[in-house]
Amino acid sequence: MRMRSALCIVVMMVSAFSSEGIASEGTIQEQELGRVPDEVVHEEIARFGEHVVWLVSRGAKSVVVVDGQGGPEYDEVGVWKPQPAPIPDVLKKMPGDQVKIFQSVDDSWVKWVQFSADGQRWAYRARRGEQWFAVIDGQEGPACDELTVPRFSEDGRHVVYTARRGDQWHIVVDGKAGPAYDDVSMPCFSPDGERLAYIATEGKSKFVVVDGKEGDRYDVIHSILFSSDSKRIAYYAQRGPDYFAIIDGEEGPAYQWIASLEFSPDGTRVAHRAMKEHKSFMVVDREEGRRYDAVEVCAPLSRSVFSPKGNRVAYRAMRGERWLVVLDGQEGQPYDGILNLEFSPDGRHVAYQAQSQGRECIVMDGVPGPEYDLAYEIEFSADGERWLYEAYEGGRARVVVDGR
Repeated sequence: MRMRSALCIVVMMVSAFSSEGIASEGTIQEQELGRVPDEVVHEEIARFGEHVVWLVSRGAKSVVVVDGQGGPEYDEVGVWKPQPAPIPDVLKKMPGDQVKIFQSVDDSWVKWVQFSADGQRWAYRARRGEQWFAVIDGQEGPACDELTVPRFSEDGRHVVYTARRGDQWHIVVDGKAGPAYDDVSMPCFSPDGERLAYIATEGKSKFVVVDGKEGDRYDVIHSILFSSDSKRIAYYAQRGPDYFAIIDGEEGPAYQWIASLEFSPDGTRVAHRAMKEHKSFMVVDREEGRRYDAVEVCAPLSRSVFSPKGNRVAYRAMRGERWLVVLDGQEGQPYDGILNLEFSPDGRHVAYQAQSQGRECIVMDGVPGPEYDLAYEIEFSADGERWLYEAYEGGRARVVVDGR
């Protein structure tokens, strides 16, 4: 039971570390943010405790209280809570209490307020009568008929949301509405927060608007992304049966399929998977690689095809029933399966888990190591010069260091 009269105190501990990495001393800072109000419906705390925000019910009205300071009253504050998924037939035979656990959706799933990454700013949606408002840092924005949850740029300096007035939608950035379209969606800030891209719809056509400039029309738009330095932008799209990669505003050739579009860590290179004539291949900087029956970044979890510095490329490819690694355009030895393809932190070395005839080994720089029942969990040292992995043989476990 919540003590309504209790003070809300944020306690932060900051430890100082010696050169050996051992905590030498710590300080505790306490700050009173405000009294917990009555009739709290939901509570949110910024990531590092900079602010605490409550959604409070006052009769038929809703009020957002930030650090103990109440805002204006609204008829509704927009709250999103996922609904429990339908119970699969196989679970219907389980005891009722266990099924409830599978279906449980608690308050941790509720989303109603957005904080900036540094926790200093906040935003939410609210309705008064038939009109909706974006409330950002306590300031109410222009009225509209419908709006989406506001989102902050990574640096927290800008905020964006989509708003409907009548039958037209607008992108709204820092309180300023953009052009009207039949629909707008997927607003995306660049990492430095200075650029914005989103998808707009007019009739049956969709296009990407980047920094206020409209791109070419397509039937479907996928996966808008900026490079890490914010200078470049890419997405892929469909027009009829064809897929196209659009990089820095330039449309590439038509393919049967495109996926896994990405920039290198330094933003200078770009790659994606593609299919043509029912063969798969990797496209790096618009140059098509060799055709295979399948091309994957790495299973089970997708990873970048680029090395940490972006100067090397590695991926898995299937020919027939066998898998191989393609490193900088050169094919490695084929195996029954390949997993956990990894670059060292400096990008000089490449390792992966290879499977053949029920046995496994770790392949380092193209050279297979000893075979085991199981070999996995490859780890490099920070300088990339040393490496280790776990191996199991005959029910016994061991750690293999530098291949020994």
